[in-house]
Amino acid sequence: MAQFAGHVRKRQYKRNGRVWSRFVATIELNDSETGDRERREKSFARERDAKASLREQSTFAAVGARVDHEHPTVGATLQSWLTHGEQVKEWSPSHLRRSRYLVEHDLASLHRFRLDRLTVDHVEELFAQRRAAGLSPDSVRLIRAALSAALNLAIRRRLLPPGHNVARLAQGPELRQHRPNFLTPEIAAQLLAVLQHERLGALFSVSMLLALRPSEAIGLRWEDVDLEAGELHIRQSIQHEQGYAVRQLKTESSARTIAIPEAVAELLRRHRLTQLEARVSTSGWLDSGLVFTNTHGGPVYEAAANRTLRRVLDAAGLPRVKFYELRHTGATAMLALGVPLEQIQETLGHTTINTTRRYAKLLEPARRDAAARVNAFFGASLGGTSGGTGRRI
Repeated sequence: MAQFAGHVRKRQYKRNGRVWSRFVATIELNDSETGDRERREKSFARERDAKASLREQSTFAAVGARVDHEHPTVGATLQSWLTHGEQVKEWSPSHLRRSRYLVEHDLASLHRFRLDRLTVDHVEELFAQRRAAGLSPDSVRLIRAALSAALNLAIRRRLLPPGHNVARLAQGPELRQHRPNFLTPEIAAQLLAVLQHERLGALFSVSMLLALRPSEAIGLRWEDVDLEAGELHIRQSIQHEQGYAVRQLKTESSARTIAIPEAVAELLRRHRLTQLEARVSTSGWLDSGLVFTNTHGGPVYEAAANRTLRRVLDAAGLPRVKFYELRHTGATAMLALGVPLEQIQETLGHTTINTTRRYAKLLEPARRDAAARVNAFFGASLGGTSGGTGRRI
């Protein structure tokens, strides 16, 4: 691992009676294993650009990557991608933590390769190694996605030629088709009845009926709710990552206005009265302005909410779903009740309607079951048999 040292200093130049300044970023590397030393300088017109370059080079050195702008290593490229995600794209703490783990552990064997010499064979060999180590196809998919995103960033920075993304060209393991878990409308109605007696019942009920993401429901403020107009505005989310943090919404489409059914509006009115009573009777209540809070007025801890939901479902003898799967339940219920797909897309805040269409696929088995029941009941009257498909006309 190379030891890194660096600094920025200002230099002034004179020529033909003119004076101008440049800012020079100097880096020094001392490889403790080989004894090699390296010193590099790069000049910038602005001081902030020189400091930014110095920070980037220090992150390269942190993963043992060679500091070389012309021929960076894969390790340096991955580290630059992490820095870009954290500082420019402002990834959420959970996304940054997951991406950093992929870079430092699952992609570690590729760090030493020079970026322009990374091949499809190298990537496919990595996939095979991770599968042999016991990783699932889905986990390998995440590794591939991280590497592909880093290579795309390198292409945009002209460190690789256009289209030279070997992660996309490499063949990975076949992926299982995911079937999101959800409750049928009948079971969801049973759950709503049970939730009326739970402290977090309003949180779960509103999340399911309006198909909210857990972080959106937890981050909902009373100022975002207009019960008279029957509207609810999604403007922020709250996540718990070593403390609570208000985060940007997942996408631009996530910022949306949702019409509130009257039953949900009445539920929220009752919940507000209950919250006001708790506020008066609880010493040290935190006036967070949130619609759903913990017992002291602060944000709800999502993991604790999941434990509560599991306890409620088990006690009622209902199938288990996780907190975020209440969103799937709400979406499939809307679809089953005939709400147009475009309206469901707007309610859920999906960027494209293709994401929303996956809920239609979830209902295909139910539709086939309904067709079989209709055939069994009316088939004989149409001249066929109740157990068959009927006679062709």
